[in-house]
Amino acid sequence: MSQPHQDRHAGSQAEHHRAQANSHQRSSHTAASVPAVGREPDARQRKLLVDQALLILEQNYVHLPLKAAMHAVNPLQRLRVMRARMERQTAETMEAEWIFHRQMSSIFHSVRDLHTNYLLPFRSQARSPTCRS
Repeated sequence: MSQPHQDRHAGSQAEHHRAQANSHQRSSHTAASVPAVGREPDARQRKLLVDQALLILEQNYVHLPLKAAMHAVNPLQRLRVMRARMERQTAETMEAEWIFHRQMSSIFHSVRDLHTNYLLPFRSQARSPTCRS
């Protein structure tokens, strides 16, 4: 392969990666959308978390087809069902914060990949009935 062709190929790869990074930044939300410490996420913020989880798994997790086949799981469908249920919930019928985080954690752990962790906010770890000191 000639040197000019290699440089042109390397340049096109770099442009492709920059375009992907810019696209990801446009589709992501800032940390300002995450609730402040000491406050539980409201329905809008929970929907945002589910939407971002869908974005991450559907558009960025390259091992999803393999993991879905190996472990007979469908985390995308579980997230879609969870999101649909949220649309029907009111502030009074919304489950407790720890239940929401337990469901999200279960979805991420279902693919059995150490690269897909769902970490609880510190305040949830301290109050979760499943966490013991």
